[in-house]
Amino acid sequence: MKWYERHPSDYKDDTWHLTLAEHGAYTLLLDHYYSSEAPLPEADRALSSICACGLDEWLAVKDNVLSFFTLKRGRYFSKKCESILNKAANKNAASAKRVSKYRKTKKNVTHITSVSNASTLHNITLHKKESKKGSRISEDWKPNEANKEYAISKGFHNGQIQTLADKFLNYWLGATGKNAIKLDWDATWRNKVINEAERLAPKQDEIGDRIR
Repeated sequence: MKWYERHPSDYKDDTWHLTLAEHGAYTLLLDHYYSSEAPLPEADRALSSICACGLDEWLAVKDNVLSFFTLKRGRYFSKKCESILNKAANKNAASAKRVSKYRKTKKNVTHITSVSNASTLHNITLHKKESKKGSRISEDWKPNEANKEYAISKGFHNGQIQTLADKFLNYWLGATGKNAIKLDWDATWRNKVINEAERLAPKQDEIGDRIR
């Protein structure tokens, strides 16, 4: 993400209590969040590196700065950042859709010459389709009953499903770029289940051979 919305008055209202050093650290963390399109790492050394300061300097401002984020599964999340990232992703998808639609429309333009009135008619066929908007995975995503039943049908039991769901969520929360935007997270889950079942299949076969 090359740029993001910043409202000075809102920022001032939220950060009036910060020191100069804390303002600098918070701004650098926001820039990193938006540019990487992913939550922040938990490790203090990684955060001090993002803020371009020493570990001691970071620890001195850490508490006030991180009060704007929520730690979940080893990552610092910001609801405001996630909202703006999703908004930007949907806007980019809509823009790409309009460009594609325009190009298709140009190809579908047919010029018809009428002999009777010597006028040229332009027949333009517009295909109006409801655009689908993708999104990042929700922080509180959990497999629904249909997701669980699908995993069970592929040979997984409840304990394995929970482990698989945790790995699935952690992976996509940390994913960046366009690949982290999906139109159908249920379909993405089913693909993960299939891939995991195929990966484990050889191991199951080996166990069966040993038993025989």
